[in-house]
Amino acid sequence: MSNTDGIRPYYEFSHEASRYGGPEAYLDIIANTNRQLGIEEERGTEELKIALAAISAVAFWEFAKWGYGELKEYFHRKKIERLTSLQNQSEAAKSFIIINHKTISSGEGNV
Repeated sequence: MSNTDGIRPYYEFSHEASRYGGPEAYLDIIANTNRQLGIEEERGTEELKIALAAISAVAFWEFAKWGYGELKEYFHRKKIERLTSLQNQSEAAKSFIIINHKTISSGEGNV
């Protein structure tokens, strides 16, 4: 096995890097190029992100609308139950007063 086996890639890199001002400058150029490619690739996904955000906003709005309606209906039912309970208590109190008034008027309440 000779010492020159596998040296070709390093020679090619060194030769290419020397054209751009040395290995550090060449690696900086490659990094900037890759960064620009990444930025362009990311820009290509913006329409998808906008579509997903719009769908999420509509879904959130519909869920909030449904939740608001459910809460409104729940509180309305509770209000009706409370009013019915108060009305029943009022009618019971009126009945009690009428029965007691009749009892007192007829003299049954006096012992």
